[in-house]
Amino acid sequence: MGIRVVKTAIASVLALYLAHFLGFQNIMSAGLLAILGTDVTRKKSIQSAVTRIAATFLGLLYGIAVFYVFGFHLWAIAIYILGAYPVLSRMDLKDGIVTSSVIVLQLFFREDLSLPTIWNQIGLLFIGLGSAMAVNLAYMPSWDAQIRKQRER
Repeated sequence: MGIRVVKTAIASVLALYLAHFLGFQNIMSAGLLAILGTDVTRKKSIQSAVTRIAATFLGLLYGIAVFYVFGFHLWAIAIYILGAYPVLSRMDLKDGIVTSSVIVLQLFFREDLSLPTIWNQIGLLFIGLGSAMAVNLAYMPSWDAQIRKQRER
């Protein structure tokens, strides 16, 4: 079992407990977002978090517009995907497509575009990605020893 698996487990459980403690609804989204947010390096962790947050906000705005205009029909999900994915990809926010989809699909599942529901989803986003980033920043193994060994060989 690698360190990334351990970090993922810790980040996910931390996000779940934190979301539950703070009274959020559908805390499983925070756990899933923590799993998606766990990365290999500190730098990648920060870059990914920024990308995922930006993509989620853009996807959320588009998803709200789609559901407001077309309603909560299954085919509206296709409209969301066909519109949001290419735009996010072109904006170099590909790493945030799945994260954005988690949040938007929760809105669809709840069939609710009210401000409290949207704030709940945004809170889960920050709890999930924040937990992942905290764990990523707390411990990253040093590759110096392995690099030195490789050079010596």
